[in-house]
Amino acid sequence: MTQGNAAARDEPGAVQDDSAAVEAISRINAVSSILELVLDSTGLGFGAVARVTETSWTACAVLDRIGFGLPVGGTLEVATTFCSEIRASSTPIVIDQASTDAVYCTHGTPKMYGFESYIAVPIILRSGEVFGTICALDPKPARLSDPKTLKTLQLFAELIGSQLELDETLADQRKAITHQTLLINELNHRVKNTLATVQSIAFQSLRNAQSLDHAHERMESRLMALARVHDVLTQERWESAELETIIQKAILPFEGVDLQRFRLSGPPIRLPPHQVLPLSMAVHELLTNALKYGALSEPAGWIAIRWNRAGDGRNLAFRWSEHDGPAVSPPSERGFGTRLIQRGLAQELGGSVEINFNPTGVTCTIQIPLTEPA
Repeated sequence: MTQGNAAARDEPGAVQDDSAAVEAISRINAVSSILELVLDSTGLGFGAVARVTETSWTACAVLDRIGFGLPVGGTLEVATTFCSEIRASSTPIVIDQASTDAVYCTHGTPKMYGFESYIAVPIILRSGEVFGTICALDPKPARLSDPKTLKTLQLFAELIGSQLELDETLADQRKAITHQTLLINELNHRVKNTLATVQSIAFQSLRNAQSLDHAHERMESRLMALARVHDVLTQERWESAELETIIQKAILPFEGVDLQRFRLSGPPIRLPPHQVLPLSMAVHELLTNALKYGALSEPAGWIAIRWNRAGDGRNLAFRWSEHDGPAVSPPSERGFGTRLIQRGLAQELGGSVEINFNPTGVTCTIQIPLTEPA
């Protein structure tokens, strides 16, 4: 048998599609021993484990003693093989001598590949999917119709199928463990950040408070804002959150504030959790100040909140501007809200914050680097 019988029909493009199957079979150490046992027990000269789909036939493991010429990763046109029939019916094919066989004597496949004897059984997974076949052939006739021979190959096919499923299960478990480790590390990071934020809120709310009631009110308001953003992230499985949703959630709890007094505009932008928390707290502090001293303290006042992508889309540009409120004068000292905004956004996220106390209304311009949500 010449190498051209098989090699001429190799299709390199199909190898890439089934490369994962080749790798999976290569991880099963018993396959090489199985092919040796098949050839030794049957007297055939070529054996293979193949991945068979509707459109491709790929050799995942090969033992070639007759120069058939098909290497590991080599492909055949699936329509020219018996394997498409085996895959469709999930039943084996056994041929002792093709040239005299009542069914296969006129079939084109034995003549195309130059064999007389042939045996192949499907490798069937528990799901019912046919992975492919384990097959063997030879240019000389051979006695393969012995039920013991077929039973042996079927047992080998079951063993390979079980190992493939075990390999996939172990791979899934490794991925799950890796993902779980990442989640635990991320959770530890979130807990530390949240505790640091709570500690800062408590300290700054109590500091210079006019009374215990006043301190309690300030602290409760900020902790509730923190809880609301956690709710948003929990609903999103802590993967990311839409910027507009964050802003709306910050606005809604302020009773008595007409939503028509807010003009929101900007493209859809999703932020990862580590950016959501400080930005939502910044909006909360700006709202609190606007209610007490700024545009929301007068009936005609309103606030524009605009955002966009900047720096070739790599940065978030966020702008808060108050209009038609009372005349503004700069504060004598920096309050907790200002410090929280600058620490949370400028320091932690590597961004920039500019707060201007213009006579016509407070403006806050924020720029932070955008990172892809996990």
